[in-house]
Amino acid sequence: MVDEVLYTGNARVDYIDIRNGMTPLLYAIQGRHLDIVKLLFREGASRYLADFKCVTPLMMAASTGMVQLVEAVGGEYTPSIDDQDENGWTALHWAVFANSPVVIDYLLEVLVANRNVRDVDKKKPYHLASFLNYGDCEAILIDSKMKMAIATGDVD
Repeated sequence: MVDEVLYTGNARVDYIDIRNGMTPLLYAIQGRHLDIVKLLFREGASRYLADFKCVTPLMMAASTGMVQLVEAVGGEYTPSIDDQDENGWTALHWAVFANSPVVIDYLLEVLVANRNVRDVDKKKPYHLASFLNYGDCEAILIDSKMKMAIATGDVD
């Protein structure tokens, strides 16, 4: 159905829902529809349009905990990986909230997310993981801190 609408040329792939700023891409990501996400990209959907709360497609993908969606959205992601929504959360904060160590690892290792970005309450992703008692997420964030310290020579 969706592909038929897109192929007729009658669809606006970057249509913005006036109620919340969501685009078809954001709805597809929210619904965890990887096939539709890929189809929307093929039809020219923008990776950069955020909703009215400044949630980007990458943040939305991270919030699902599905690394396949994050890979699809972040594969050619060129704006700042550390964009922040209205609460100061980055894609990394959203991945922690989703309790998804695999997405956290992908954001840190592949997209090189900054683990030190603070939200409006001055909390880093690690603080969120600790507060939510997500031990696996905490471990990955600590490990990335150690890797960074070794790479920059900041270890004793």
